[in-house]
Amino acid sequence: MLCEASLAALHADLYFTSTTAASNGIAYHPEQQIVSAKQAMMARAGRQYLLLDHTKFGKTALHQVARLSEFEAVIVDGGLPEAQMAELRQMGVRVEVAE
Repeated sequence: MLCEASLAALHADLYFTSTTAASNGIAYHPEQQIVSAKQAMMARAGRQYLLLDHTKFGKTALHQVARLSEFEAVIVDGGLPEAQMAELRQMGVRVEVAE
């Protein structure tokens, strides 16, 4: 894929991304080409951060992007229940709430 070849020549200190769904400690996206680009960029970045609002949790999509614990932090909005945040933390996921 041309996009992945282009990304292989890059380096980023930080990579911020989002996905359409997250469940059981895994981030998902419905489009394989997007997943491949996200995974390539994750590999080229020093630190990776995932941005998700509370409506994305408990849902899946066709393709797995990465385990949530692979990200430096998962940044969520204040709508995610505390019990769900605690569950993520027990899985080794660093959860930060954006206000």
